[in-house]
Amino acid sequence: MGRYKVTGCIVTHNNMHSIKKTLDSLLEFTRADFKLYVVDNSSTDGTPEFIEQNYPQLELIRNAGNTGFGAGHNLIIDRLDSKYHVVINPDITVRDDAISALAGKLGNVKGLSVKTAYSNVTGND
Repeated sequence: MGRYKVTGCIVTHNNMHSIKKTLDSLLEFTRADFKLYVVDNSSTDGTPEFIEQNYPQLELIRNAGNTGFGAGHNLIIDRLDSKYHVVINPDITVRDDAISALAGKLGNVKGLSVKTAYSNVTGND
């Protein structure tokens, strides 16, 4: 099954204006066995420093450049150790335990299988 029931990933790039509200709401309401990753795509507005100083329980990955939203999420695929994974935008706010509710619903669907493919391509070849 994995070490965690649910993992989540947020990719940021200069999201200082919204990331506190997003992280605070996720951490306040999520009750599932949950690990959250944040991939920062080379922000210059203090986003990664703010996350490091205020959210030591999160795993922050600093990307050397802005490779984009999808490529940022791909950076953590090999680290995932969970039954479910959620892709999260950096500007959302949850008002209840949406992550646990989603995992619960997925756990009740018989025969559900989701597969993804990803590439390590970083250029526009």
